[in-house]
Amino acid sequence: MYMSSQQWSVILCPTEADLVTANRLLVYHVPDVLSSLGLSKSQLTASGVVSKNDYDSNIASLSPESNYKIIKALDGKVDAATIVEHYKASQQVIQKNTRQDPFSASQRVFIDHQQTLVQTGPSSPSIRALCVRNLQLSARMLSSSLCF
Repeated sequence: MYMSSQQWSVILCPTEADLVTANRLLVYHVPDVLSSLGLSKSQLTASGVVSKNDYDSNIASLSPESNYKIIKALDGKVDAATIVEHYKASQQVIQKNTRQDPFSASQRVFIDHQQTLVQTGPSSPSIRALCVRNLQLSARMLSSSLCF
């Protein structure tokens, strides 16, 4: 495996989540994960869209566990975009949603497989935000490695 040849510790994880640390890559067998969660692939994708991720936040006060329960109750035999629309139309979400178009960025990335290029140049807001995020993640990794 390529990553192993590059000094990465690759651990096959059929169903169990784990903490990712520097130079460690976790590989999941998707059918096992789906079976373990009792979700279809479309439902798993929809869960990724509606739960907090790098592109959008979740609906306030709806945790990943709440999102999982809502999505699991929806028909998993339809496509992910339809599941997200049914999720947004569910009573529990309608009561808590205050945003006009939640999940639009996540849907573009996870469902439509489209991403917007970052503006280039050292003064662009996108580059500054990426630099700040990189510093935050680096500080987090440093502080967590000191705890071991």
